[in-house]
Amino acid sequence: MVICSTCAADDPASFSKRMLAGAWARKGAPVRCKGCVSSAEQEERLAAKTAQRAATAHELCAGCAETLPSSAFSRSQLQKGDAKRCHGCVSKSAAAQEPAALVGGGGGLLSKAPTAPQGATLSALHASE
Repeated sequence: MVICSTCAADDPASFSKRMLAGAWARKGAPVRCKGCVSSAEQEERLAAKTAQRAATAHELCAGCAETLPSSAFSRSQLQKGDAKRCHGCVSKSAAAQEPAALVGGGGGLLSKAPTAPQGATLSALHASE
């Protein structure tokens, strides 16, 4: 006869086949009925959800000085400590730097590339090398 270690139920129909099979293999290990297993799983899910809400911390953005949820920051920004900036501030600074790079003041790869004389063909360029 198997008895639930939590609620003392002794009806064999209230135990899963796996729990009953395991009870014989474990020889005296605690056995729980389906209802107790279900309620324990529900409590575990609730505890995980509560822990997840607590882990959703809020961070202070160095750019806009707003306190935002950590989901508003990229992983690399969160690693920067007090200098972290939110997605909005990062995209604003990237947009502000982009026009300078297009004009040629950015010093990017295109500004350093040699230019061919006007009207030159590819074969003429290779011949001059």
